[in-house]
Amino acid sequence: MKVTGGWKDPYTKRINEFLARSVAVIREDRTRYSQNMADYGKRLADATAHTSRFEESFQTQLQNKQNEIESFEVHEI
Repeated sequence: MKVTGGWKDPYTKRINEFLARSVAVIREDRTRYSQNMADYGKRLADATAHTSRFEESFQTQLQNKQNEIESFEVHEI
């Protein structure tokens, strides 16, 4: 975006400088937002993987206990 010409050249120059700074800030914000979202996605994927490993471990422990209970034999004395 740029303003051209006009009888107020110093003002036109200042407006163009302001517009250039604004565009730079917007691009920087967009880049920072994009990076934050990528970081969030990575943390979410890591948390999902951790939860999955925990659930598998818990299921294994539960199955082991169930097998232990089923194999328990009661003997009369």
